[in-house]
Amino acid sequence: MKKVIFLDRDGTLNRDAGYTHKIEDHEILSGVVDGLAQLQAAGYYLVILTSQSGIGRGMYTEAQYHAFMDTMLAHFQEHNIEIHEHLFCPHHAEEGIGEYKIDCECRKPKPGLVKQAEAAIGPIDYAHSWSIGDAVRDLAMAKEISREVHTILLPKNAGSDIEKELEATTDDEHVDFTANNFLEATQIVMQHS
Repeated sequence: MKKVIFLDRDGTLNRDAGYTHKIEDHEILSGVVDGLAQLQAAGYYLVILTSQSGIGRGMYTEAQYHAFMDTMLAHFQEHNIEIHEHLFCPHHAEEGIGEYKIDCECRKPKPGLVKQAEAAIGPIDYAHSWSIGDAVRDLAMAKEISREVHTILLPKNAGSDIEKELEATTDDEHVDFTANNFLEATQIVMQHS
């Protein structure tokens, strides 16, 4: 069984300027590369799970999403970081267009993306896995699968010039820990592993 770090993308790993999809907007947040390297060295599988309703709303295409991801993955590979899986939900039940206008099981906080990840990488040790994100729905998604998954909430765009305040605190049932930035989140994982 694999221990996994479920990672939100926009606002957690990269700067989220809103419906981020242009390669020229690719900017990894401070501390993310070092944090991912430490987590990888500690034996965690790194899995990105991201809502991309901008696709469903017709704001950009799946091809543009994949081009952005290729840029991100190449950046991480330059630092010897392997993302074991990356999955996305392009749907929106109300504002989606055509085939994307569905009430799917993969839109956070529903657990469909976690189920897809497990189907792709194999059995997951949820008691030793973590979810890191900048929104409660990122954490609730993992808790829907197993209450044993540990969760860490970050401020949106932590460490950037457009950082937002924390969305919630540990009073929220889905939030086990809060951290000021990705490196601090990494240290929380390491201390509790």
